Amino acid sequence: MFSLFGLLAVVNLVAAAAVPSLNFGGHAKAVYFMSNNKDGNQIYALPADGRGFLSDGSVTKTGGKGAKEVSPTPGDSLGSQGSLVLSGNYLYAVNAGSNTVTVLEIDQNDPLKLTIVGEPVDSQGDFPNSIVVSSKLQLACVTNSGTRANINCFRTTKNGLKPYDKTPRSATLNPAQSNPPVGPPNTISQALFNHDESALITLVKGDPFATPIKIGYVSYFPIHNGEISREETRSVPNGTVSLFGSMALPGGNVFATDFAYGTVLLGFDNKGVASNLYKYSIPQQGATCWVAQSPVTNTLYVTDAAYNTIVGFSPFTGKPIQSSTQNATGDPVTVLNNDANAMNDIAASGNLLYATIPGGPYPGKPGPTKPPQMVVLQEVGLAGVKVLQTFTPKIPANTTLDDAMMGIAVLDKGGLLGNLPF
Repeated sequence: MFSLFGLLAVVNLVAAAAVPSLNFGGHAKAVYFMSNNKDGNQIYALPADGRGFLSDGSVTKTGGKGAKEVSPTPGDSLGSQGSLVLSGNYLYAVNAGSNTVTVLEIDQNDPLKLTIVGEPVDSQGDFPNSIVVSSKLQLACVTNSGTRANINCFRTTKNGLKPYDKTPRSATLNPAQSNPPVGPPNTISQALFNHDESALITLVKGDPFATPIKIGYVSYFPIHNGEISREETRSVPNGTVSLFGSMALPGGNVFATDFAYGTVLLGFDNKGVASNLYKYSIPQQGATCWVAQSPVTNTLYVTDAAYNTIVGFSPFTGKPIQSSTQNATGDPVTVLNNDANAMNDIAASGNLLYATIPGGPYPGKPGPTKPPQMVVLQEVGLAGVKVLQTFTPKIPANTTLDDAMMGIAVLDKGGLLGNLPF
């Protein structure tokens, strides 16, 4: 059956191919990220102007503490995607250092004004690092990636998060983790609902550096009549090692990064067993981690924790898309020329992409320690990008913003909608 999604996607692809640059302008109203600082986690709210450019805004305490995993990868402090999530007019933030989750309400008239709803809630585990929220199911599920590694779900209410799971759902990390965990290998990467919200999925990393290599797994909990089953299916898609960030796609597939080599398009059978539909090894990649999808072209963009690069992929095939901004070698990789550290978390709004750039020294980039930054990218054609702005947020007195910086969420001008994959 020919779907509306397919028709819209074809229209978008044809329109994008017809013009060298997609000049639809920025549609973001505000962009949010976390300091994830050990002395107190904070949410930075940055306003976006009509072009999508960022400027300084507000800084709000979450009431919890951040934390960094023990990792050789600078900037990848939580080893996850989805540490800060927007749903409706609420932001959900994990506090890895205090094992809590904070819900903040966004003021309807001022997107820079955030108010904590109730009190931070115990995550029922150690080192919470990812959260997924469904307004349809009125559920939120958080992954804990420390000593008490698990997945724990809550009811979402106007008064904050309320208990849903009587006991957390188990997660297996081998060997058992510490607090903070040693990563990014052997940690939980992300929780997500599939596109029609008929299943809760989590991705758990293996360890490509171990001898022999340790393989991670995909966890699948079916959802029946709005309730998440306790019955879990675990599977290891062929050829995967350390699945990291992901995006749920129509039809049930999931596009995921694997920091060991690149990306993979995952399919699921009727029992929830994941399979490798298409695997792509990105040339000269270091640690492919985060993914976002353009609402204009539907292109899936991935960033690398080790290199200042970005690659675009098709949501239909999982294959890379050639672009006008790619390397001269012919590889479908765009190397950004803004002399910044590598990008981490990424989000899309209109034909613009927003990404965090944690501060600190970086291997292969000699010189003084760089401050945390945000970068604004514009799509060029189907999968090319160009840098519009590299912005350094102002840090309030008596606070810290460093390479612990993590998470990103974008509020669109169309309303308090959250980050929708399509």
